[in-house]
Amino acid sequence: MGNTSDAASASSVDGVSAAPFVVIGVGNVLMGDDGIGPRVADALRRADKRQAGERQAGERQADKRQADKRQADKRQADKRQADKRQADKRQADKRQADKRQASATRSVEIIDGGLAGLSLLEWLEGRRRAIIVDAARMGTRPGTIVRFSPDQVNAAEHSLAAHQASVLAIIEFGRGIMTVPPVVIYGVEPDRVEPGMRLSRRGRRAVGDAARRILAELRDWQGDKHGQGEDPSGG
Repeated sequence: MGNTSDAASASSVDGVSAAPFVVIGVGNVLMGDDGIGPRVADALRRADKRQAGERQAGERQADKRQADKRQADKRQADKRQADKRQADKRQADKRQADKRQASATRSVEIIDGGLAGLSLLEWLEGRRRAIIVDAARMGTRPGTIVRFSPDQVNAAEHSLAAHQASVLAIIEFGRGIMTVPPVVIYGVEPDRVEPGMRLSRRGRRAVGDAARRILAELRDWQGDKHGQGEDPSGG
């Protein structure tokens, strides 16, 4: 899917900086369901590693098939060996080029933002689009996931507690000093916000549900050749 990092280091891997899309999980993992945002980031990171593992396994299988084929080719007439070596070199060069291209187009960075603060603006800078996921007191059933934009909150379409409102205030502040990309917020209604790292049952279920919804949205963004996707305020 893309690059992963934590709050201490938002630089991307493979020498590719400023991935066009970023997902930032915000919250305090020491306060129960308030840590839902970082837990969603962890879930997305695990999904990214699984996808990377599957890609690597596929590459290993392809390399093994090619190695077996080379062994068979060696048993053929000597006059074909030179041609075969040239063909193998061309294939190896193509694989390397394909890997460089895949690295260059990795498009999503996942950040465990913790309590975020003004670092949020650093993580948003230079992006094409962004997703922020956070526990949010919205007056709904615990575990409910609501997708909205900062402007919808400002228009009183959603009501948030002070913790989430501070994230919105930072975004609004950023708009006055930099270009803030379109932002989608996934708010998750917490069940228990109290000292401790354990999530509630509804909180754990919401982490998986939110991760799946975010993955689906990221796939839509990555499939849009212009990288614009759906308007954040549209659902």
